[in-house]
Amino acid sequence: MASFALIKDYDNEWDAEVDSWHRRVSRRSEQEIFSESNVTKLFEYTEIDNPFAEYIEAPETLELIMRRKEERKFLFILNFQAQEVPYTLKKSAKLLYSEEILSGNCTLPAYGTAVYDLSCYN
Repeated sequence: MASFALIKDYDNEWDAEVDSWHRRVSRRSEQEIFSESNVTKLFEYTEIDNPFAEYIEAPETLELIMRRKEERKFLFILNFQAQEVPYTLKKSAKLLYSEEILSGNCTLPAYGTAVYDLSCYN
């Protein structure tokens, strides 16, 4: 007759499921876990697939970066394209280069940048 030893005893099904999930994840490489597909699913699940949607509508060719400093929010827009790119500000924001308050349709020139202060004008 074969003998065996009990390796782990679970108090409930939840413990068993968590341990099983942990073992599956532990076997995967970091590259698999953070694949584009998995990250997209995570963003969709958490409803943050577009964290800039509240402020701007822009094509994927523009690089968007949000930074906070104390109570202020700044939106950095970078155009790495050789042609100008249109975008739409959904809320009023101050363009720091000229101190203008802008909203609506805007255009970023080829290889251009823009930095907006989003803090005061929403």
